[in-house]
Amino acid sequence: MQVFSGLMQTDHVEDAMQLAEELQSKFRQQKQRLYFCENTVANVILQQTAETCAKEHIAFKTDCALAENIGIRKVDLCSLLINPLQNAIQASEAVPEAEREISCTIWQDGEMVFLRICNRKNHRIQQPKNGKCRTTKAEQGKHGFGIEIMEHIANTYGGTAVASYDDQFFHSHHSAKSAGREQHRKIAEEEAVVCP
Repeated sequence: MQVFSGLMQTDHVEDAMQLAEELQSKFRQQKQRLYFCENTVANVILQQTAETCAKEHIAFKTDCALAENIGIRKVDLCSLLINPLQNAIQASEAVPEAEREISCTIWQDGEMVFLRICNRKNHRIQQPKNGKCRTTKAEQGKHGFGIEIMEHIANTYGGTAVASYDDQFFHSHHSAKSAGREQHRKIAEEEAVVCP
């Protein structure tokens, strides 16, 4: 912006216009590259994840086939996506740079929405308590709620939330059933009031 402003102030209007056109073209190309799916919320979250992964030198592979209106509240979709993706990024940062990778697959099959995230890990998973993975983060009293929240959301939508792991990878699988037409209409109305 300083260059553009400087060009305008020194009456180099044509150069300023050319710069603006080049920046606009570059922005359009970048925006097109970062389009993952029709669902605006998922697309924004995946864009942010891709940008963070690029900065942290983490290979990020994604395949997302998600319509805009899926019958799941946007806030719930955010929770289902953000927590496991943030955890995958944090776990990947502990892996040697050449081995860092996250894969994220999101799709719909009939009324069901599925999410599968897989990332390399470089730490031992604490023995599951009551069959559930525990956080490995410091200050455990302040962490580990994401799994419970995701399980609650999955259960609310008649789905599942399952975490599994092996020596190299952590896997997070979630499913949620789309709301029926009447419930879908109510969700759309509620979100129109909350998110104009």
